Amino acid sequence: MQKKDKKRSKLFISTCAFFITGLVLIALWNVFLVEEIERSGIEREGLKKDMEKIEALQNANRNFTIDVLKQKAISLSFFELIKEYEEIYTGKEKQDCIQFIAMIDEKYRDKGLDAPLILAWLEKESDGNPRAVSYAGAKGLTQLMDFRAEEILTAMGYPGYQKKLVFNPVINLTGGLHHLVALMNFWEMNAIKNRSLILFYALHSYKWGTKNTVQLFNSERRAFRPAIEYVNWILNRRENWVEKLESRMNNAQ
Repeated sequence: MQKKDKKRSKLFISTCAFFITGLVLIALWNVFLVEEIERSGIEREGLKKDMEKIEALQNANRNFTIDVLKQKAISLSFFELIKEYEEIYTGKEKQDCIQFIAMIDEKYRDKGLDAPLILAWLEKESDGNPRAVSYAGAKGLTQLMDFRAEEILTAMGYPGYQKKLVFNPVINLTGGLHHLVALMNFWEMNAIKNRSLILFYALHSYKWGTKNTVQLFNSERRAFRPAIEYVNWILNRRENWVEKLESRMNNAQ
């Protein structure tokens, strides 16, 4: 009897030891699995961040390449615009005009004021001639009237109106574009949300004056024919410059 009890006791102890060992091994395996899962998750997260960095770098390089190609296309298009008057410009004036057009394009293209529109607008105003003078007395690349030029030059920090400043293509372009942007902001603040209408009224105001355009807007009358022809000419001509810029970018690629 005692021998049987001893055997049973040993068997019970062995069985318990076996189960305990099994439980310990299972617990250790679970710990190992948890650590592996956590480590795998960290590695995946690290890999994801690395992939995001690579993608961001690729996008930055792609955007930089596009910007370079676009600036080159703008340069070629500007040279085409001023080809009859190229000798009037200095090399620095050409480059500064191109840089400013590219800057305005980047900043305001979402509002419709992009490089093709600027080129069409300059073509309509002066045909690229920085010394152009209209029958009404408007001067320079963006055809500023003397009273408007004085306001703009003073705002830009110059000591009032000076003819040499008005006929400087870079100063004239800068002043004319800042005035056009201000007109777009004015109409946007007057509750016009449609981008095309904002551009229409801004161009109309630039040519015929804000007061006349406000009267037109408030009366809801149809713009008179010369105004429509002026704005439509610029908008239609813009499409021509869009095609030229795209073609030049594609050729450069």
